[in-house]
Amino acid sequence: MVKYLKMDWNIMKKKLTKVYHNEGFDKLPNVFEPYCPLYYAIDNADIEFIDTILPTKVMFNNHQILYRMVEQKLNRSLKLIIQKKFLSVRDMRKLLLDSCSFKNLEMLKHIIIDCKLISGYHEDTWDKGLWCAAKNGHADVVSFLLHSRYGKMLTQNNGPRCFHDVFYDNDDEDVSENLALHIACENGHFDVVKLLLDYLSENPGATHINLKNDDDGYTPLMIACEKKETEIVKLLLEQDDLEVNLQDNEGKSAFYHACLNLSLECVKLLSQHPSIEIKSSRERLPLHGFALEWDDAFGINPLSEWTKMFEFLCSLPNIDINDRDDMGRTVLHCACVNETDNPQLVQKILQQPNIDINAEDDNGDTALRLAVKRQNFEIIQEIAS
Repeated sequence: MVKYLKMDWNIMKKKLTKVYHNEGFDKLPNVFEPYCPLYYAIDNADIEFIDTILPTKVMFNNHQILYRMVEQKLNRSLKLIIQKKFLSVRDMRKLLLDSCSFKNLEMLKHIIIDCKLISGYHEDTWDKGLWCAAKNGHADVVSFLLHSRYGKMLTQNNGPRCFHDVFYDNDDEDVSENLALHIACENGHFDVVKLLLDYLSENPGATHINLKNDDDGYTPLMIACEKKETEIVKLLLEQDDLEVNLQDNEGKSAFYHACLNLSLECVKLLSQHPSIEIKSSRERLPLHGFALEWDDAFGINPLSEWTKMFEFLCSLPNIDINDRDDMGRTVLHCACVNETDNPQLVQKILQQPNIDINAEDDNGDTALRLAVKRQNFEIIQEIAS
């Protein structure tokens, strides 16, 4: 095949077609080599050449070829391949998923409308198809899947399982612990999120909006807050059945995630929710989290962003700068045991009115005593002054 690489495609096609007709398929370059002639035909959208070699079944036992054809939307040739029954059930499954990923709605409709093709497919195939479309923000594909035979079939079985079951497929490299709604929130696909939420509200049997993913225990709201997707957060907060105070596997709520990721607009929206609870697990305020996790949460963020968030939180009526966590520590205590030993952080806390620098934790230690134990002289100077 190397001798063909520098040729114009039209010249290459003539030579390959001549070889195919005069000497047979076996004389063509191997389909599993990097420069398969079919790859060039696909990249040049040359349906005529593709259709010429359609009778050769082995040409389509390569998923990379199907992948390229779906991406290029060479649907006429794909339909002929299906018609000739060249594809296994596994191949058809890949074809369906690639159609969802590449927004090839024409191909997807052909697969789903043909009942013979979808009979016997496991529900995981449809779940992952919806997941692929949601991940890539293909709202029209998501809408079609939800309102097709697929949607009706799964509605009878308590709604799409991707709303409440983990998507995982050992046959694919792209593995995720996120669900369709979660992945749409993560990638900021507002239209897809709205479609999925509307589907949930229209189908009482479908599973709840508050489902957690399998890996971290994140809800869609937590993910949207972490990614600073303000419009999606606003949309989620409008849902009547949203549980705004759920916590992940580490005991952090959506409010906590928004604070630690400096999502100020999301924090403002959440703080206006009538059911919002400021404290997370272990009786910690987000301010405690700031002080304890400065390096993780703010190491790559300007101090000014942290300052804005800190000042907003301190302005909330239900936040007390001297409040204690489950170890009796105030925000100032937490800042003094932070691994980064950041004097700027301590300085900002000390500027707050009514700060109690003499408060003792459950071990009887004041913030100053903790700073002395860590031999952090800059922080000692800030507190003592």
